[in-house]
Amino acid sequence: MYERMCFVSGSIILSYTLVAIRCVTGSINREPLRDIRMETSAYCMVITTAPDGTVASRLAEGLLQERLAACIHMQEIRSCYLWKDDICRDEETAMWIKTLEENYGRVEDYLKRRHPYDLPEIIKVPVTGGLPAYLDWIKATATGSGAS
Repeated sequence: MYERMCFVSGSIILSYTLVAIRCVTGSINREPLRDIRMETSAYCMVITTAPDGTVASRLAEGLLQERLAACIHMQEIRSCYLWKDDICRDEETAMWIKTLEENYGRVEDYLKRRHPYDLPEIIKVPVTGGLPAYLDWIKATATGSGAS
């Protein structure tokens, strides 16, 4: 039995193996694995992009001031995407926002209200594990009780 996780260009691609194959006395038995996509998590990571570092920093500082996130990583990236039937290539800043599941709705609303894009990328990824002390720090930090 196994579950795989691959990291590609700073993005997380999860691959789930739902069936374990065991060879027992020459025959193959299949038994379903627990599907981790169905588990609930108290933590999540929100992925978004901004047109540049200045906008990303402004969004990050606001989320941190409102205590909607504990940590936000930012990295300059190149994006290639389809928009209105055109292939676009842009320099952007990717943001990985570590927060609590209970804060997700407020994080999404914050980004939608303040983001300069017509259709910002806002993707929620559940965090199904991590260093317990780090997760405790996220819980203690991202209380959602900051200035609004």
